[in-house]
Amino acid sequence: MTPLIINIGARHPPSHILPINIYRSRGYLTITCQTGTMTGELIFITGATGFIGSATALAALKAGYRLRVCVRKPSEKLQTLLLQYSQQVEYVTVPDLTEEAAFHGKLDGVDYVLHLASPLPRGTDKKDYFIPAVKGTTTLLKEADRVASIKKVVITSSMAALIPITGLPKGGVLKGRPF
Repeated sequence: MTPLIINIGARHPPSHILPINIYRSRGYLTITCQTGTMTGELIFITGATGFIGSATALAALKAGYRLRVCVRKPSEKLQTLLLQYSQQVEYVTVPDLTEEAAFHGKLDGVDYVLHLASPLPRGTDKKDYFIPAVKGTTTLLKEADRVASIKKVVITSSMAALIPITGLPKGGVLKGRPF
């Protein structure tokens, strides 16, 4: 079983993996998906209407993967963006990712799951952001655990996770600790 991984900043990954590479070069974000023996496999992706999600979806399609795109509501912009790959794309609508049965049957036959969706904070109440983010992720993971064909699940976080829920401090600069 060859895993699908996302390498951030990696330019020369080991040959035994099939990566989606995300890196920044000269101020631009570049997302590529290396082709290989696994082309034609099915990826379930959430968050494809977002910046990183749409670029990841395009990279996977260009590499020959098929996509099952999960959207909260139909997106004309996304359908237009992926139009030239329409033979490789199917859409499923899940209005509420936190519902217990939201993903039931939607992952059947999937090889990889890319969970890129998360609610954006509105206001300063943590429960409006954290509870839906955690519940949506755990609901997806429970369904993925039930589907034997799934080889890898990739979960991303949002840049919003780095910003205090109360907003940016005066002056707009965040000071953090090195990892």
